[in-house]
Amino acid sequence: MPCRKIANAIIVVLTIFAAIATSASDSWLAKDWTGWTLEDCNNILHDSPWAVTFAANSRASDGQVLQSSANARILSSLVIRQAIGRQRELLLDRDPNLKPEMRRQAQQLTAACLSQRFDDGFVVNVGSGFLADIKAGLEMEVSKRKYRPTQILEYDPANPCSIKGTIDLVYSRSVDGKPVFVSGGKKFVIVSPWKRDFEFNIEKMIYKGKPDF
Repeated sequence: MPCRKIANAIIVVLTIFAAIATSASDSWLAKDWTGWTLEDCNNILHDSPWAVTFAANSRASDGQVLQSSANARILSSLVIRQAIGRQRELLLDRDPNLKPEMRRQAQQLTAACLSQRFDDGFVVNVGSGFLADIKAGLEMEVSKRKYRPTQILEYDPANPCSIKGTIDLVYSRSVDGKPVFVSGGKKFVIVSPWKRDFEFNIEKMIYKGKPDF
């Protein structure tokens, strides 16, 4: 077989595999959230339009370079909160000593989280093994303008959406009466202290036909 034909065949195979992988990772879109699997939840919470995950490096006090995953997800998004609630219930199902009361509590927690409203601001939940690096908050960049979070919230058991080992950063949707996200803006970036930032594409954050963030 000529080299060109072999190259074309390889490209076709890679294209098929890429399409299959994309289809598999987005298969949750065709389901009701109560039917999501743990794999669906993991995809949504770590590698979706609403979540970004990468490896981060930080230097310890003795100079040693350490590595940990860093994850940012749009907690004010309905799809993220549904995935958190569904994941919690699925993990509980694995407990052989699960009691009915524990399930009811988990369902109540999920319902309370899903009912929260984020009209004036939106929340980015950030988790990493290097929380000390981000406790002062992270700037958000939109259309070359930078904004500081209005609130920096650590884990609070009284908050049904709060997650242990993470920090919630609250940003305003408008500043001085002007919307932060203007028409034509396609992305925003949460600037991290590591070598890579968390970049989100607004045009892709559509859930059930509506913008969701």
